[in-house]
Amino acid sequence: MKGASLVDVQELINGHPFGRFQRLIFFMCFVIVLLDGFDTAAIGFIAPSLLTQWHVAKSDLGPVLSAALFGLAFGALVSGPLSDRVGRRALIVGSVFLFGVACVASAFSTTLSQPASALVRPWLMR
Repeated sequence: MKGASLVDVQELINGHPFGRFQRLIFFMCFVIVLLDGFDTAAIGFIAPSLLTQWHVAKSDLGPVLSAALFGLAFGALVSGPLSDRVGRRALIVGSVFLFGVACVASAFSTTLSQPASALVRPWLMR
């Protein structure tokens, strides 16, 4: 490549200040990670109370407790390559939207093992 110049990335980053836009992006990412991790922390804290209030066995609550961790692992493995294909902004917006829809759908669940499709199907049939 004729005329290509080398750029020292560390020098470039250190030479530009952390502006308002970067702070806004950092804050938004922090809030997304905070809200995404809240469900994992909250379910672990309230699990003993759920066992007594709902009269369920520990083994029945196991899939609920592990679902979030499997989702995090799957998302960590898939999000990098997928963001290269569809774009980081589109993936973040889609992920937050999907997270919000799943949270609202889980509020209407009547059993521990009710699939999400059973919650969405009545709205699609209208």
